[in-house]
Amino acid sequence: MGGHKVLQLPHSVQVQDVSGVAWKSGSELIYSVSPIYGQPGIYVYDCIHQKNTRIVAPRNLNTHYPAGADYFELKGISNTDVIHFYYAPEVDDVDFAKFRSIRYLYQVKVDGSDMKRVGSKGAK
Repeated sequence: MGGHKVLQLPHSVQVQDVSGVAWKSGSELIYSVSPIYGQPGIYVYDCIHQKNTRIVAPRNLNTHYPAGADYFELKGISNTDVIHFYYAPEVDDVDFAKFRSIRYLYQVKVDGSDMKRVGSKGAK
């Protein structure tokens, strides 16, 4: 109730409202951030170079969520470097009882390219 997860990165960097975390390798961490308290998107943190990159940014900005209203939740990463995540363009419209389903499942390559809904042929 009112709480959220915080990811602690080196040099006292805290990422607010983390909704999912997975290791790509021993040195790269993939994570997703919710718009409620954080800067929404899908991120890759390179532990060796201590570099944080948002590879999927929100598309929907509004007065309630100036950093983005999009909801992202990491599902996992495949052995072919494809990240799977649940996505909804407006967090306030999400029915979380039905959210974790194929309807909301997307994928993107770890470099941020080729984002698309799972099962679709075209990029979204």
